[in-house]
Parts: sequence; C-alpha cells; structure tokens
Amino acid sequence: MDARTELTLSFWRVWTSLLLAGIVLLGGSGHQIQAVASAPGQPMFGALPESAAQEFSGETLEIDDLLVVPIESTSSPSAVMRSRPFILDWGTNPAFAWDTGNLTPLDELSARGELDRFLRMRDVNATDVAAALTLYDNISTQAIIQSPSLRAALLMLYAWDPYQVVVDSILFGENDTTQPFASVGFAHMAYPNAVATIGLDYGFSPPRYRLSISAAFAAEPPLQLAPALIHESLHGDGVNSAEEELVANILDTIAYAELLLVDSSSALSRTQLTVYNNMQLYALLNSMGARGAGHLGIVTSVSGDVFVGPGLADFNAHSLRASIMQDEFYRSLSAGGSAAPGTTLRLVERFTGISSRTGDVMYNEQLLALIDLGVGRVLPPQSVHTLAMALGLRMTIGSSEQLGSPILNRNDLLGQRPFLPMKPGLFNMNRARRASNPTGIDQVRARLQVSLEAQVDSTGLIVEQLGWFDDPEIIARFPDSQIRAALILLGSIDTWSESLLSTDTLLRQSAWTIAFASIPAPINASFSAIGPGGSELRLNEMLSGDSLEVIAAAIVEGLLLEENYQSPNATIVAALLSTICYGDLVAHNPEIVNAPTWGTISRNLDLLALLNSAQWSVTNTGAGATSIGFLSSGAGIPDVLPGALLDATSFHDYVSQSARFEGVSNVVATAAPELLVNLAGTIGVVIESGPAGPVITSMTLQRLDLAVGILLPNPRIAEIVSGLSLGVAA
Repeated sequence: MDARTELTLSFWRVWTSLLLAGIVLLGGSGHQIQAVASAPGQPMFGALPESAAQEFSGETLEIDDLLVVPIESTSSPSAVMRSRPFILDWGTNPAFAWDTGNLTPLDELSARGELDRFLRMRDVNATDVAAALTLYDNISTQAIIQSPSLRAALLMLYAWDPYQVVVDSILFGENDTTQPFASVGFAHMAYPNAVATIGLDYGFSPPRYRLSISAAFAAEPPLQLAPALIHESLHGDGVNSAEEELVANILDTIAYAELLLVDSSSALSRTQLTVYNNMQLYALLNSMGARGAGHLGIVTSVSGDVFVGPGLADFNAHSLRASIMQDEFYRSLSAGGSAAPGTTLRLVERFTGISSRTGDVMYNEQLLALIDLGVGRVLPPQSVHTLAMALGLRMTIGSSEQLGSPILNRNDLLGQRPFLPMKPGLFNMNRARRASNPTGIDQVRARLQVSLEAQVDSTGLIVEQLGWFDDPEIIARFPDSQIRAALILLGSIDTWSESLLSTDTLLRQSAWTIAFASIPAPINASFSAIGPGGSELRLNEMLSGDSLEVIAAAIVEGLLLEENYQSPNATIVAALLSTICYGDLVAHNPEIVNAPTWGTISRNLDLLALLNSAQWSVTNTGAGATSIGFLSSGAGIPDVLPGALLDATSFHDYVSQSARFEGVSNVVATAAPELLVNLAGTIGVVIESGPAGPVITSMTLQRLDLAVGILLPNPRIAEIVSGLSLGVAA
C-alpha cells in the first residue's frame, strides 16, 4: 500500500487540560489510498468532570467583575449581540455535559424516522421528503453508506440550499473525481482522537473518495454527524493548507448552527460529539470581525476571549479563528492557500462577493476575509439570539466595577490611582463598528489639516506639511492618502519627528512599503522583509477610515516591529511606544477618543492600561508604585483596566495576554530597529549591543520602564486623563 498521511490537529482546552485533537489518517486494505484531510478533532473527555453540578468554590472567576444576566426570548436580538461576551458556566450547563452511559447506533427504522422528522421540521415539501426517503432506502445509496445514521445525516441536507451540493458530491459524483464516493462509513482509526478523514482510493479508475468517521462516534445522533460530512466534502485535490482547514472548520460550524436553528433540542443530546460541536459554535457566537460588535465574525472578540465563564479561566482564544489555530500542526501547514473544490464554492456563494461561476477560488486570506464579512449575513442577530438560548448561554451587560468621580486634586494625579472611566463606553468593544470616515483624497486632506492644527502652532509649518501631502514624489512612495496623511501627522510631533521619523528619509528615501491589508488577528500592524533591504508594513484594514491619529499610532507600532522573528520583548516595546504616541495625539486632540471603532477603542484601552501602570520594584511600594511605568501597577491596583470587560495587572500583562502575542517567537533578544535606538538616545536609555548590533532584551524593558515618565510627563498625563474622561474613586 502506497499511502501518504497528513495530520491535522484541532486544539481545545475546556477544563484545565482538555485537548481536542483531530488527526488525518486514512489507511486501506488492498487499495492504494492517499489521505487528503480531516474534520476537527475528538475531545479527550476524560479530562472533564462527569457531573453537571461541578462546584467552583474558592475559585477566582473571570466573570467576578461582570454584570451577567440570562438571555430571554423577549430580549432584543440587537441588544443581545451587543451584550457579549456570552457566558458559559461549564459546570452546570447541560448543553456541555454528556451522558456516560452506553449508547447504541440507530437501526434502519430509527434512523429513517430521525431523517423524516428533521425534514418535516425544515418544512420540506412532501415531494422532496419522499425523494429523500427513497434515496435513504436506495440500494446504491446503501452500497456507499451502510450506516443508517450516516445515511440519515447526509440526507438531512437534501433539497437544502446550499447543502444539497454535499449530497451531490458524495452520492452523484459532483466532485473533482467526477465519481460517487467509494464509501462513507465508520472505521477504527489508527489514531484514537481522529474524528473523520477523507482520502483517494486508487484501487478505482478513476480514483474515488473514501470518507471515514471514527467508530467511537457510531452511536452519535445523525444531526451531530452531519458537520463532519460537510467538513470532509470541502477537501479536494489532496493538497492541504492552513487556510483550507480554517475555512472547512468555520463552514462546518456555520452549518451546525443552521442545523440547530431547525432543531435546537439537538444541542442537548449529551453526547461527546454534541459537546464538541457546541463548543465550536460557542466560539463562533462570541467572535466578531470587521463589521463590528453587532455582527458575527471570525477574527476578534469583544473581550479578547471567546471562552468566558466558570471553569474556562485557563482556556483562552481571541476568536474562533484563533481557537482553531492554537493547534501546532495547523500552524505548521503551508500558508498561501490551496484550490477550493466546487462544493466549497457553492457554500460560500452566500458570502457576498463570490460566485462559483466567476472562476477558480482559492482557500486563502481573501476568502477568509470574505467569510468574516459575510457570516453575519448568514447568521443575523435573530439567529444568534436563538442559538445562544439553545446553548443556555448568558450575556454580559457591563462591568460591576466602580466608575470614576471627577478629579478634584490634580497636583498628585498618579497618587490617586487607579484612574476609573467616567465614560465606560470609550473602553467597551460592544460599541465598536467599522470605521466610516470618508477616505477620498480631498476629505483626507481636510482631516489632515484639522489634525495638524491641533498639533502645530505655526501656520507656515502647516502649509508646508499640507504641501507634502500633494508632493508627487511622496505620493508615488505612499499612494494611499490616509497612510500618507498619517505619516505627515507623525512628522508634526516633536518627539516622533525627531526620534522615530525623518521626513526626508521615511517619506522620500526609505525602502518601506506601507499598506492596509487583511491581517488574520486583531492587531494594529505586522512587519515583514521583502527583497534585499526592503520592508513591508501592513496596517490592519479595520483601521482604514479611522482617525489619522489611530492610523499614525499603528504605523509607529509597525515600524518598531522591524524583525522577522518577533520576540516578546520587542512586541511589548512596540505596543508601549505606539501607545505613548497615541497619548501624545490625544493630549492635543481629545475628540479622537470618542469614535466608536475597533481601532479607537483598542487604543483607548491601551492608554487606560498604561496610565494605571507603574514602574517595577522589588516591593512595588513607594516611589515605584506612584510613578508611571509599564511593568507593574500602582499600589493596591489589582486591575489596570477597571470598568472594562478585560482584566490585567499591568500594561505588560495586558499586552502579553492579547492577540499581539500570537505567533511571537520564543527568543530572548531580537535586533533593535534604528527607530528605537534613535528614540532611546533622546531620553537617555542605553540599548544593549549584541554581536550584530543593538538588541532588545529584558534589560531594555527595565530601562524603558524607568523612562516612561520622560515621554509622559505629569502635565501630559493630566491632558490625556482629561481627554479620556477618567476619574478616581470617590
């Protein structure tokens, strides 16, 4: 047997050590079988409590400071969507518990009855119900799918747009082999954690697909098996990619949501696969994307975590996408895409902007971005409301932490910390929407003039800088008007123009390329080297249309990430200095903090965390605790983000638990970019030298920690505190 095996793992941790792993392996008996890919993995359920009444006495809960209420049938769907994160009490929720008793596979009559019941719940017309039942009984169908449960699972999709394409692929050869599948059945997998696999059997000419599902799931209800069948039908030519597995996982989760919208009682089936499918769906319901907090998406979330509730404190992912990509093997798959089969094309037609008639479509970032924008159209707020109730989730209506009172004594601002929001909406991602500022060149020029007037006293200098905006040479270097304007705005601020940016070199001579792009994580910017001496800075496309100040701060962050192997220390430094830059811009133009966009609210949270942080000291008392820093927090401050849905003990802690750390390399030191060296020199911070030049180390962080007060002197802190409408405890 000449078999090629690919492994695909899906990592989940639901209890303190829950691992859900899926492994692609398809072997054959006397046939040459080539493995293609797999569905997401089976949970190792032994790590979870069997009782549905698990107590969490004495545990510090991550929801202790949240206002959590039930979701009622009369709740407004739009209000529910803006009351995330949805909260799951793992220990008491029956949708996430399972019956440890022995289940038996359905017989022919029972599975046929389940199929008939589900089709009628879908309001399928009598003719199509009869046709589906005839297919169920058909000898040819039974030859491909011997299991009654799997046959029923597939035919639950009959005459259902767009899922009929899965039926056509498996039974009628509407796939890239042009042949019906050789078999769909249960099998004992070589790896016990595998859920499902698909491979090409070369014992047939032309080859035909064999789809196998672990025999461990033989007694699962048909509805719970259907997502695995859908997932496997989305694999095609034998070439896999990280994007292919991401899309397949996301689309099978959306399909499961639509199955539950027909029969919500199936969420309480109390089987292993039910709990797994429910967990995938829970991650989706707490995810949002580029359209903002009122919608579903796949790339970010309101609180930075889609798994929130008792028993889930150590189980974190900032989105459905991130939860899938926690698996090391998924991350090891090649990026750059693979060809999508016709089955996938048909399923994604509903995500605006693509059609199976428009030619080849790839599994790539463009398709993932399209799904991010379109999932909320497939599952609108009313559907999310129904699904959240089916899963027994609760919703968050705010923070129970104290709000701020006006600051009366401004002579000792830092000594009165923590700073508390008086306008909590400025820090609440449930307000976030996609930026909608005009981006035409004339409108951007007008925005630049307003921003420059807030920063610069000299009319002559403003006229000169507006001239740079229209300079043909600079336009050729930076054709995007927003990016060009943001760079010019940075050049108007003394600290950053003198240290980080030289107008002549950056605007006219550097090898930097800066552009908005789809970034698969809720971060401001990313860096990569391109060609000899070239550098590419990608700004998150969610920032397009945001204030020039937010875009400018993102550029600073990206410029400071100038290293292909991004280290934890360099990530912290880039976040710190770009936040200080945003603070400088806020001090001169406080109106910018009010925009209800992902970019602005993210930056407001950055500033709040920094303003409540202090210099690190061994005892964290005395001068260190009442100073501005980023490695520790002020004396007696357990949370530097009071009044927000997030918690952190310092700015350093806040950044290191955020999406900024996704993909960070485990390296101690990394090269310090010239921009950092220049800035450090102006504030008297010495950057250590390595064999190849200056490097960022833990010592760099300690020295910068002591120097934050130079970049943020007390008068500037007072201006920022006022701009953010921060107060103190009464």
